[in-house]
Amino acid sequence: ADVVSLLDAHSLNRSIVRDGLKAIDGASPQNFDFVAGHMLSACGIGTDRVTARKISFTAAPFINAASRMGEVWNINGAQFALDALLSSPDDMEAYISISEMREMNEERKNLLNAVRASGQYNDAVREIKNGEANIGVFVAPEGTPKSLCGPIAGKLCESCGKPVIAVVNTPSGYAGSGRNPAGSDSLYGLLAKAFSDGEAGSALGPAFKFGGHRDAVGVSGISDIGIFTKAVLEASAGFKVGKPELFLDEKPDGELLEKLIALEPVGSGLEIPPLKITGKEQYRDKLFFGREKIWKRIRIKPDGQKAAIDISCFDYSPEAYAQDKNGRLSVLAVPEADFYGGDVRLSLTAAGTADEKDREKDSPAPEVNRT
Repeated sequence: ADVVSLLDAHSLNRSIVRDGLKAIDGASPQNFDFVAGHMLSACGIGTDRVTARKISFTAAPFINAASRMGEVWNINGAQFALDALLSSPDDMEAYISISEMREMNEERKNLLNAVRASGQYNDAVREIKNGEANIGVFVAPEGTPKSLCGPIAGKLCESCGKPVIAVVNTPSGYAGSGRNPAGSDSLYGLLAKAFSDGEAGSALGPAFKFGGHRDAVGVSGISDIGIFTKAVLEASAGFKVGKPELFLDEKPDGELLEKLIALEPVGSGLEIPPLKITGKEQYRDKLFFGREKIWKRIRIKPDGQKAAIDISCFDYSPEAYAQDKNGRLSVLAVPEADFYGGDVRLSLTAAGTADEKDREKDSPAPEVNRT
């Protein structure tokens, strides 16, 4: 379960998603499947206007959780979710199944969060991100379900900006999944290159196999993780790692909002290249953001702009974003736009401080239309 790519502003995908979101927003017992509506409601869709981002980050993981946790629950999770969705509105088993899917999703999140909180995971982030190799291999903590290797590899890939293969030790050898940043060379091709040589291939054992597509692969039957890692790292020399970009005719600049408004209003949560925002800091600590108390904001009045801007900030200590002697602050902020029927909501998340030497080059922050 997922939402098709929305990065290409000229793709028909955007029309498909826009029409689907309209159908969900205008849902009633007469024009929308009741069981599907109940499932969307169970994962929080329907309390506010639906967006593509909400579907991809809330509904899709909820449905996928049944398949991910099938190994733990000892069921065919994909079939379980499909049977629930295809059930009659009068079948009480459907609602029991959806309640169990909610439990599976919570268990999936807890297991994934436990891995991400481990020292093993955080050491891997530093090593892969700062290492010379263009790819990383991560061995997940013992007891991690193999089905979670895909999401773990995806999170590491996002954090490190490099392709990552995450594996766990199973009775039949190491197995797992790999994820690749969009726009990179083929991850599938990299593995094919790594194991085209007989010595590396034969050392992995007769059960070794891999499959998938250019940006996601599955591996299994790895008898020697050291040989596997060495072969993959050596094959990554010259591998081109892509950088996310918004597919527009021009790059966003001072007319950021005009360019964003030109896109169809599907609430895709598109990420735009970071902006450097320099100005007087008004305050931080007191501003809570959302339901997570660790998420806070800093408020800056950018140079040349009348209105102050709130920037979501995960590290709000005075040391994290130090002011200069005049009380000014220069922050790199990642904009993210959600589209609501033509209205644009632009949020900013701090991504670090801009170098002091770059401050004079900063352009004023874009005026934010707070609709």
